[in-house]
Amino acid sequence: MIHKASTTWFDASSVILTTPQNGPKQLQQTKTKDPVDFSVVMLKRSSTSSFYPNAYVFPGGKVDESDFSNKWIELYHSLDKDFVSLFGRLHVNQNDGHRSPMFLKPLQKSNLPNEVAYRICAIRETFEETGILIARKTSKALRSMTSVSMYGEPHDFAHFNDAVTWRKRVHNDASQFLQLCRELECVPDIWSLHEWSNWLTPTALMAKFSKRFDTVFYTASLSKIPEYYEHDNKETTTISFESSHEVISSFKQGNITLGPPQIYELCRLMRFTTHADFAKFAAERGLQGMSRCLPIRANTIDGSALALYPGDQWYPEDTDKVGKVDVDMTYDDFLKVEPRHHNHMRFKSTDDAGRRTDVVVTCNMPYQHIKPIPETIIFSKKSML
Repeated sequence: MIHKASTTWFDASSVILTTPQNGPKQLQQTKTKDPVDFSVVMLKRSSTSSFYPNAYVFPGGKVDESDFSNKWIELYHSLDKDFVSLFGRLHVNQNDGHRSPMFLKPLQKSNLPNEVAYRICAIRETFEETGILIARKTSKALRSMTSVSMYGEPHDFAHFNDAVTWRKRVHNDASQFLQLCRELECVPDIWSLHEWSNWLTPTALMAKFSKRFDTVFYTASLSKIPEYYEHDNKETTTISFESSHEVISSFKQGNITLGPPQIYELCRLMRFTTHADFAKFAAERGLQGMSRCLPIRANTIDGSALALYPGDQWYPEDTDKVGKVDVDMTYDDFLKVEPRHHNHMRFKSTDDAGRRTDVVVTCNMPYQHIKPIPETIIFSKKSML
């Protein structure tokens, strides 16, 4: 039975932010010999963070009440009286009964659609944590933001000190993000953010972190490398621009820590070698819909710990009542059970006291999504020292 406290969580938004590289480069020890011409922005959490300390994550954070303010409607409406009608371009017509619950919540004290507010949150949090502002000048907005966009543009501040000052103000008071946009005469580029996935922290992690997040992950592909970017040196201590292959390689070598959602999504990005292909896929797929991914813990009799995801044949139908699945067989036998539809990650200790992680996906992805590249990630005891 699941404890009542474990059924509460915070809503959050995150951005899988990609940029061009300075030039294509040949990557070693990857599953492709093609050059990868784009990077993923990652942040290292502070060692004092209350949730996944020292882990590398995508920019993002908890939703604030100001992200749902009706004043955002006033700002967009000031551009053109019909401009707010363009919010409808972000609405996903998903009628299969599995739409992420984050987008089905009734509006409270606000007329701002959830699809807009969560994007504003993601853009605000990205600015706070990286200094990268995904926005368009109001003078350009009407002609460049009339539909979903493959690429977004980082706002160029007149002086870097302006970015530093505004980051502090927004960090201390999230409602200042609206004031920033007014004074800089820009609007959050919500049309360049595309729905990608929705991860809910599993109940099993409550004992470790005492909190859970229901997080919508967007993608945003920038047309150029930002002129200004810097970690905030508070919640995060490092910012990196590396390809998904390089991040996974660093994780394999034991140099960095990643959570399961980051591993899974980075393995998805490894399917793409060009920024243009990824940006096009994300923009087109973003309106197809998505469901919530609540990892369910499972254990086999030979010591494998599994995180089951929707689509796996062992994933329970009623996740409100089932927090753990016991598998009365070895992992090898588990994989052989027909129809062999799997979508999970496997965690197991190795003979030398290291650990092994496997990303295993054999089922079809719904909503025209792409499968992660299967990966086996092994840390030897030596690499963990």
